[in-house]
Amino acid sequence: MLSYVKHKIKREFQEFVILLKSVPSVLLSLFILSIVLMNLLANKSIDIPLDWLALDCGITVSWLTFMTMDILTKHFGHKAATARTL
Repeated sequence: MLSYVKHKIKREFQEFVILLKSVPSVLLSLFILSIVLMNLLANKSIDIPLDWLALDCGITVSWLTFMTMDILTKHFGHKAATARTL
């Protein structure tokens, strides 16, 4: 039983390493850049005349995060996208 778990963990790690090598560096860079920008801009607010609606500036670059993850999911599958975000 223990050897089975050890073998499964080793196989998952090998698949993760292959995934990291196969993801294009531009896609990974855009994902990291969009996450950092979204967090930096989250403390700035967009001034709109509606007092019941509050928007932060992070929403202006959030589309980039979703686009890169959609590309990753479309090309490599949902398992790879989940592993990539961890």
